[in-house]
Amino acid sequence: MRRHFRKILKTQACLSLEPGQSIPYLLTKSSKRKSLVISINEQGHLGVYAPFFLSQEKIQQFLTDKTSWIKRKIQEIESNQRVIQAKKFEDGANFYFLGHKYPLSFEASVSKRCRIHFEGHQWKVSLPGHLTPAERHQQIKHKLIKWYRHQAVEVFGGRLPLHADRMGVQPRKMAIRSQKRLWGNCHYSTQTIYFNWQVVMAPLEVIDYVMVHELCHLMVPNHSKRFWNKVKTYYPNHKDCQGWLKSHTMDLMLPL
Repeated sequence: MRRHFRKILKTQACLSLEPGQSIPYLLTKSSKRKSLVISINEQGHLGVYAPFFLSQEKIQQFLTDKTSWIKRKIQEIESNQRVIQAKKFEDGANFYFLGHKYPLSFEASVSKRCRIHFEGHQWKVSLPGHLTPAERHQQIKHKLIKWYRHQAVEVFGGRLPLHADRMGVQPRKMAIRSQKRLWGNCHYSTQTIYFNWQVVMAPLEVIDYVMVHELCHLMVPNHSKRFWNKVKTYYPNHKDCQGWLKSHTMDLMLPL
């Protein structure tokens, strides 16, 4: 039997803009790819994915036609990153949990370490007096993210089996991790589902939608019409949840 090996070639290139300006991008050509796709990551880096034998001229023309969109998306991502990085972990600052905003409340402590616990209506943060403002900011951020990750494990770990049983599917593994642009993703080949811990800031109905979305990928590994019909069947109000995530994206993003 003749084997067909996948050919992959990665090269660095540049998209020329006005005189003296250009956008660098990573071009990935694959023998299994049939379409030309543009991707811009959370740092605003441009990636281009193309069929292996597609000419550079056609790739360049495609990018030229998309130049306005590329520039707009990069500017949008850079603006969002500035907003995220400017978030302050200070007394009275509000953060979401399960769809509601709660404030940080500081108190002095003789302990050598920063501690944080949730009281149902606020986070109580115990702060050692010797910390510099930069150290305090970093420790509070670290403790709050650690707290969120623990809550995400509890919430997703408790609710995912309920949806999986209802849908008649069973992932082999579930994991919580940091994902800057995705709320969740499913590896169809390994039947593994990953969830972004930041989703635990959303309302429970939105969290449930994210779980159902990824569980549907265990049945359909793409975003075809068949996939969305599955989502609609198991979660009829999925569009409302999508709208909530879209309108609250910046509220759920913390600087990592």
